[in-house]
Amino acid sequence: MAERRFIPVVVRGLALDPESNQPVLLLQDATARLLLPIWIGAAEAAGIAARLSNERPARPLTADLVHSVLGRLGARVERLDVRAVEDGVFLGDLLVRDASGRVHRIDCRPSDGVALVLRDAGVIRVERAVMEEARPMDLAELDPPRHAISADDEAGRARLLATLGDLDPAELGLEM
Repeated sequence: MAERRFIPVVVRGLALDPESNQPVLLLQDATARLLLPIWIGAAEAAGIAARLSNERPARPLTADLVHSVLGRLGARVERLDVRAVEDGVFLGDLLVRDASGRVHRIDCRPSDGVALVLRDAGVIRVERAVMEEARPMDLAELDPPRHAISADDEAGRARLLATLGDLDPAELGLEM
């Protein structure tokens, strides 16, 4: 089996796809040249947006709950590896270090992994093959997306959170 090679990325922000009204997670490589968009669910986007804005919701979001449980057990999230994309769906592994120092690799959706990594200041990496297959956007060739929100855009985050709160889960194809 060939050795996997990973590219470190950071969360550039969130955007709303103007056609589908679906949230998009934007991951940027360390060179600040490539932007990998990953379409995600409204609940995951809300968890990421809340963390990016350092807001504390009245009740814990799912990522807050998982983070608290891990903390009580003496574990912490170290890293998210986005390892594959199959039929347009991104696959990830969350690496969690337990109280005894052992590292556990747990299958997860990258959006859930990002929400947790942001709470533990962990690392996000994308396998090089995934980056090539997903065909990220070259920032040098793009105009800034109209609906994009960067991590330091407080007004944009507030707009996104308000929009996410107004969305009907059925509009996103989610049955509740």
